Amino acid sequence: VDLDDCSPNPCQNGGLCQDLVGDFVCHCLPSYQGKTCEIFDIDECSPNPCQNGGVCQDLVADFSCSCPAPYEGKMCEIYVDPCGSGPCQNGGVCSASGATFTCSCQPGWNGATCGINIDECNPNPCQNGGVCQDLVADFSCTCPDPYEGKMCETYDLDECSPNPCQNGGVCQDLVADFSCSC
Repeated sequence: VDLDDCSPNPCQNGGLCQDLVGDFVCHCLPSYQGKTCEIFDIDECSPNPCQNGGVCQDLVADFSCSCPAPYEGKMCEIYVDPCGSGPCQNGGVCSASGATFTCSCQPGWNGATCGINIDECNPNPCQNGGVCQDLVADFSCTCPDPYEGKMCETYDLDECSPNPCQNGGVCQDLVADFSCSC
């Protein structure tokens, strides 16, 4: 024999009782909840306390905001600057746009955070068999004789070998020329 679990009515605060087999369910009025409608709970999401497009979730005597980037905080009131952590490396300048950032890199650097050194030796700018060494935003060529210049572009024989100066003069090698100091 199943007893009427709704007699007497266990539901509080005007809740309606529905008898089940060995149990009951209370259908509570708005603002009440709990097994017997014993908890008074207003909708803390009305009006929406979340700022900056945050989505409110009503909890028992509380609320929670789901915040869109770049906002955080109890009510999405705190703006988190995407450049605040200093994501750009090697002197790159950070620009924020909403929740994202962009780095403007210094010469010689690239990549999303300016962390990649551009290889100025690829392709090799050194001419006439010169060996390239990559530097930051520059390069250096080690030139084979008789070449010289930034890119080993100048052919320059050592006009002082053998020494053309007479009477013990000191030879100074110049580009395609020489000078004697007597």
